[in-house]
Amino acid sequence: MFVSFLRVLILYPIVVFGVRLMGKRQIGELQPAELVITILISNIATLPLEDQNLPLLMGITPMLLLICSEVLLARLGLRSRRIRHLLAGGPQVIIRGGKIDRRMMTELRFT
Repeated sequence: MFVSFLRVLILYPIVVFGVRLMGKRQIGELQPAELVITILISNIATLPLEDQNLPLLMGITPMLLLICSEVLLARLGLRSRRIRHLLAGGPQVIIRGGKIDRRMMTELRFT
């Protein structure tokens, strides 16, 4: 029981640090890639908590790798318009001339 408590005390700050380092405060602000990385980090953090035989480093290392890759991709996206468009996509206009563009809404799967 004490080992589980100690592991939580170690993993929790790493997960919080990672999410804060990505710079978003709300789920609605996340890009799809950032959301996937956040979910992956949370899943990876549970592995050493569930399996006491798994070394803690086996959970920390992939989490730090994901965090570093996300920060690197975000910085590259700030410097390159092409990379930013690849990662986040571009804006889509659904209202043109005061009228709703039904074709664009269908493409975006809006109802």
